[in-house]
This record gives sequence, structure tokens and C-alpha cells, in this order.
Amino acid sequence: MLRLTLQALKVAAIGVTAVLVVVFAQRLFTHYLDRTENTGGQPILFTVAPDETSDSVAARLHDLGLIRSTLYFKGKMRLRGSDSKLKAGKYSLHTGMSVDEILDTITSTTASGSPVASHYVEFRVQEGWRTEQVAQLLVSKGLIKSPDEFYAALKDPSLNRYDFLTSRPSWATLEGYLFPDTYQVPPGTPAKDIVELMLQDFDGRVPAGMRQDLPPGYNFYQVLTIASIVEREAAVDSERPIIASVYYNRLKQNPPMPLDADPTVQYAIGQQPNWWPVLQPSDLSKDSQYNTYLHPGLPPGPICNPSLKSIQAALHPAQTDYLYFVAKGDGTHAFARTYEEQQQNIQRYHH
Repeated sequence: MLRLTLQALKVAAIGVTAVLVVVFAQRLFTHYLDRTENTGGQPILFTVAPDETSDSVAARLHDLGLIRSTLYFKGKMRLRGSDSKLKAGKYSLHTGMSVDEILDTITSTTASGSPVASHYVEFRVQEGWRTEQVAQLLVSKGLIKSPDEFYAALKDPSLNRYDFLTSRPSWATLEGYLFPDTYQVPPGTPAKDIVELMLQDFDGRVPAGMRQDLPPGYNFYQVLTIASIVEREAAVDSERPIIASVYYNRLKQNPPMPLDADPTVQYAIGQQPNWWPVLQPSDLSKDSQYNTYLHPGLPPGPICNPSLKSIQAALHPAQTDYLYFVAKGDGTHAFARTYEEQQQNIQRYHH
């Protein structure tokens, strides 16, 4: 009887030890998943876009090295009931934060208030700006010493990891991808980190599902090019899809009609301090691949950094048979199906 009791105690002790080992291993693994090895506290400005999903947020946090596991992060969100409490805004995160600390921050009710401290430098990239204008702004804010510092950062090969750049030709710049928005960064932030911030914003505001819903026969880089022209032409939001339809209709012609887009010529000849000069008749004959009066088809790439509304218009143009438009002088345009109608509109609004 005593032997059986001792044997039972041994078995029980082994069982308890095994349970303790399992519990310890689980806690160790949970601790491992709870934060990354990089505990340097490097600040990272993270943007949560309106209506962004937990899947998208988790994927971008993982790409930035702020979490180890997207599954663990999303599971923690569900356990806390935080998956429906994401707050759109800009948040100051840092490397080495725990998952709970990140969740506490991005589900805060003060999205653009206390999470981003007052010592951050704020700057606004306007819709329709070209890269040179962004560089000038960063110089004026004291974030970079010269535009060349920004241009060098734009060429960093590590930036090519973003999947929305897949259709971008290898020789192309990041014109078009510097998302127009208000940003806040700590003083002394490297130029490359500022570029990363704009690309992260682009990724969140123009998500993969939107980028994949392309007009037949076009890749995303081509659509972004059309969006950039729409951005420089349109002043009224309701006209953006109509203007986009004009360019697509011209490209459908056999042979394709020249786009005859004034902003592409402005892009070709613009220079400091006037990046978007008023065109003279002689400018339309300037030899440049961006001169869409001389060269049919799309220009080599985007001519500015377009707004979300222009990107949406280029992805989903209106269904029209317009081939022409002319400015009325009040911010709107008169559209025409034939050259004769276009001439009548020109006579009406410009004489």
C-alpha cells in the first residue's frame, strides 16, 4: 500500500512538473510575441486610415518591425475587444513597444492629439504638388538641408519592397506616390524615414483591394499617371471621373489621340520658382516626352502627387464618349464629343 502511494506521488509530481513546464513555456512564448527585440525606442509615426481593417494595420505594423506576429496581434485585439475600436489618425509609436501598448495607443480617443507630441514638426503636402515642391517644403521646415538630400532618399533601393510599386518601371522616380497629407515628424528625422512615412500613408489610404480594381488593359502605374493629370486639371470633384474618361477615350482611339494635356507640358518646362507656369503657344512645341501634344499615349509617368479623389476617378472613370473639354473660367469645364463641338465651346467661353 505504501509503495503504491509513493509511486502515485511520483507520478503526480512528474505531472505537476510537466504542467509547470508547459505553463512556463507558454508564458515565455507569449512574452516573445509581445514585443520585438528592437528595444531602441526609435520613434515611428504610424497612420491609421479611416475605415482601415485590423488585417491591414497588423500587416503594416509587422512590416515596420513593431510586432512579431500578425496572428498574435489580431488575436490580442479580439480578446480585448479592440478590433472595432481603431481610431483613424497619426500616432507616435516606437520600437520595443508591447502589443498592449500599441493597442492602447491606436485605439485612443485622442488620435491626433496627445499621441503625437508637440515637439514634432508638422508639414502639409498639398494635392497636386510635384516632388520638387515637397523637397522645398522640407527645407523650409528645417527637416533637410537641401533638396538633394530628399532626392537621394527617394532612390534608396529598400523602398522598392512596397507592393504598390511593382508596376513602376525600374527607372521611374517616386513621383505620384508621395501621398498628399499632413505629417508630423521629430526634428532630425532622416529624409528616408520621411519618404517611408509618405509611402506608408499611401499604402493605407490606397489599399491593395483598391489598387487591384484596375480598368482593363492598364496597370496601376499607368492609372496613377492618369490620376496625376486629372489632379492638375480638375477643380470640381464631380468632374474628376469625367475628365478621366476623356483621357481614356482618347487612348482608345485607333490610332490613339494625343492627350493634349496642358499640365504635362507645365511639368516638362516648370522650374524653380515657378513649377506650374502659365503656358504660351510656343510651349506646346517644346520637345519632351511629357509633352502630350507632340507624343500620343501616356507620358512616361505621373506629373504630380494626386489626391485620393483623383486616384479613385482614374480607377473608376465615368462612362462617356467625350473626347474634349475646355475650361469655362469658373473652375468647371465644358465637355464635347466632336472637334466641332469643342470649337463651339472655345468660342463660347474664350471670346
